[in-house]
Amino acid sequence: MQASVSLDEAMRLTRTFAQSTDKEEISVDRCQGRILANSVTARCDVPPFRRAMMDGFALRTEDLKSPGTLLEVVGWTPAGNQPAPSLKSGKCVRVMTGAPVPEGANAVARFEWCDTPDSHHVKILRPVAQGESVQETGEDGRQGQLILNAGRRIRGQDVAVLRTFGVPTVEVYQPVRVALLITGSELVRDVTLPLSPGQIYGSNDVLLASSLRADGINVNWVHYVSDDPQAIGEEISLAATSCDFLLTTGGVSKGDLDYLMQVLIHMGGQVHLNHVWMRPGSPFIVSTLGKTTVFSMSGNPAACYAQFETLVRPVLREAMGWHSDPFPVTARLSHGIDLKPIKHTRVFRGHAYVEQGQIYVDTHLAQSSSVVSSFTQTNCLIRLDHPQLSAGTLVPAQLLQDW
Repeated sequence: MQASVSLDEAMRLTRTFAQSTDKEEISVDRCQGRILANSVTARCDVPPFRRAMMDGFALRTEDLKSPGTLLEVVGWTPAGNQPAPSLKSGKCVRVMTGAPVPEGANAVARFEWCDTPDSHHVKILRPVAQGESVQETGEDGRQGQLILNAGRRIRGQDVAVLRTFGVPTVEVYQPVRVALLITGSELVRDVTLPLSPGQIYGSNDVLLASSLRADGINVNWVHYVSDDPQAIGEEISLAATSCDFLLTTGGVSKGDLDYLMQVLIHMGGQVHLNHVWMRPGSPFIVSTLGKTTVFSMSGNPAACYAQFETLVRPVLREAMGWHSDPFPVTARLSHGIDLKPIKHTRVFRGHAYVEQGQIYVDTHLAQSSSVVSSFTQTNCLIRLDHPQLSAGTLVPAQLLQDW
């Protein structure tokens, strides 16, 4: 067991527990939010035929000798119909947007460029360039062309691309199964119940579950338990039978009622880490119990959230084939920082905003690990490796959802 490690070493170590989940093939209509296990190629050309991009007249540009050329209209083709027969000299076909362009035609003159003296003729009022308003076969993509890489989290617009290129199913990683165990005799889960002296309402379960579900993770078990080692052990045994990862909060420090590590060891668990030089969130236990990886975080909500975003969430994503690093962007401090020198790497809550094309972050928020009210203003976390920084300094940042 590594007793105390730096934040960087903890990030490296925790990533080693990201065992990949199994793969499954699912319908494209159900794949949004999932992670591609294999790259995807196009099953057809797009478009599969030459098509009109505007309402107008498909014609041969070589027939347009001068503005005002009169052509004979020999057909009408709406979208979804077969193309008209091949065009002959001096002829044209009225086409709607999306309709196939007949052989021999090399441009479409838009309706607004034309005058129709009668139902069988059209006068082209302006020059029309070859290729005008015609999308050639395969112009958007060819059959067999790579359209999405493995490891991509599928977005709504990606689903549209898959459908367009005729892809019916994709192979994706199965979601990891996560259980949450919230420890603390003082915690009340049901906010409709009145609080007794010494009690507070718990929030770590909803704080974590919302982020987990946003990542497409199955949160299939959420329990609260009092600070009792036997009860904690029973709950851990129960949770471990139905999850890949167990996330616990509370009971990880060195107080009289912090039982997590001793319970895990008593159950035969292997403890790999129990302290990280980060603040907030120094007490952090990584252990394995059979095939289940257990991440035990602080009971203080802000510390718990910093640990989750920095050390836990990247591992869960990696297990599903989604590579993400903590603090992937940089932001400029909107103000100077002057803190007491400590060995720890600080993780601060911040409010990020854009000014003149630059991301700035303001950390004038309550930073205490037990304070949750500043979450309403928090839309990013930043990493501080130095105690004194001037305004405008670039710092590593993690932009949170809906920042």
